[in-house]
Amino acid sequence: MLEINFSGPYALLPNSDDVPLLLADSAVWAPGIYLWTFLYNQAHRVNFAGVCDHSLAGRHNEHLADFLAGRRTFYDPGDLEAGTLTPVYRPENGSDRFVAEYPALMSQLCAMRVFAAPFDGPEPLLERLGVGIIAHFQQLGGRAVDWLDNDPVSYDPSNYDERLTLRIGRPAFIASLPDEMHL
Repeated sequence: MLEINFSGPYALLPNSDDVPLLLADSAVWAPGIYLWTFLYNQAHRVNFAGVCDHSLAGRHNEHLADFLAGRRTFYDPGDLEAGTLTPVYRPENGSDRFVAEYPALMSQLCAMRVFAAPFDGPEPLLERLGVGIIAHFQQLGGRAVDWLDNDPVSYDPSNYDERLTLRIGRPAFIASLPDEMHL
């Protein structure tokens, strides 16, 4: 059995809430797994799951640069609060649309909550965990997959020499994330 423990929620950018900033926590300057969430009906809904083998904080700096350069899709903040992902900008929309929708980008980045689980294990295991978590949300279907912004993945446990039970700790309720996963 492998145990991972998420910390958070963290804010990606300063906002009016008293949520600690991700980049201000020394523990996230390590490899690991992360979840982007938004609040809907008082629960954190997973919007994106990722892993990085160098630094969670460094990877989020890269994500921020991608958002601010117009290389990532972002959503209508009012719809996001209502539990719906309505894109207001996609990278193919061009700079005029990016500028027009920039306030929506800032609203989304300020509302985003990040959960981080530092993990210093081997890179193939880290990748397996990330793909397994994404596949879990995709297999649930319904709103869980509608809220997920990851590309589709394929996960087949028979591709691995041994089964893995993953125990997941977290400080707040994250919708559709189980306490244990069998990968």
